[in-house]
Amino acid sequence: MLKPLLNNNLKLGEVQYLVLDEADRTIVAGFVEDVEVNVEKLRSERQSILSSATMPGWVKKLAWEISE
Repeated sequence: MLKPLLNNNLKLGEVQYLVLDEADRTIVAGFVEDVEVNVEKLRSERQSILSSATMPGWVKKLAWEISE
């Protein structure tokens, strides 16, 4: 999914659902900036789902920020 995002081939303003599975691993892998930049391009009327086997404080904070 990252390649189309970087090439601006996806219309993020039309996304209705955002699902980040294993959110903590995605972010630890160094994708936090990519996630933040692309979430800003999403429409505000969307459903966001972040799943993680563990929910450390920083994942909770990110989940809160994405859900606003």
